[in-house]
Amino acid sequence: MLWKNWQYLKNEIYVEDFIDPMMEAGVFTAQNKRDIMTVQPSTRQMKAEKFLNVLIQAGERGYEMFTTVLHDMRTDNRYTSLMEKLNLPAGNVMVVHPLVEDGKALFLII
Repeated sequence: MLWKNWQYLKNEIYVEDFIDPMMEAGVFTAQNKRDIMTVQPSTRQMKAEKFLNVLIQAGERGYEMFTTVLHDMRTDNRYTSLMEKLNLPAGNVMVVHPLVEDGKALFLII
């Protein structure tokens, strides 16, 4: 889904909205944050490009956390169309969020 909407994502996301929650969840490291925020040229689109590359390297867990953060921002009109592009539900849904490494899942009612 990311590749299919790559250009759209680059133009629409503000990485500052996502980096700290991704770090708090242990998906991104401090080095990832530095790499994203200091990319040259330092444009919003280049930061988004670097963010998306790091997100892909983070794998399924990274994508799941990205969609969780995006869902948390669903009241922000800027991200409503992005959620539609990624076929993410905008209403209250149960999200399976794998935050633990032992195979258990944390269920969140959003």
